[in-house]
Amino acid sequence: MCKTALEQGSNFIFVCLETSHKTLYEWLDFLEINAEVKTLEKKYWDRFI
Repeated sequence: MCKTALEQGSNFIFVCLETSHKTLYEWLDFLEINAEVKTLEKKYWDRFI
């Protein structure tokens, strides 16, 4: 689904609940424990004159 969205030139944010996607959250926990999860935070400001 992500690949298709990107091929169409779309941006996306997918969300899911831990209670309905237990395997995904187990995988994410494993990746975080093994330092494979990286966080990038960017802030942009527009200044109007």
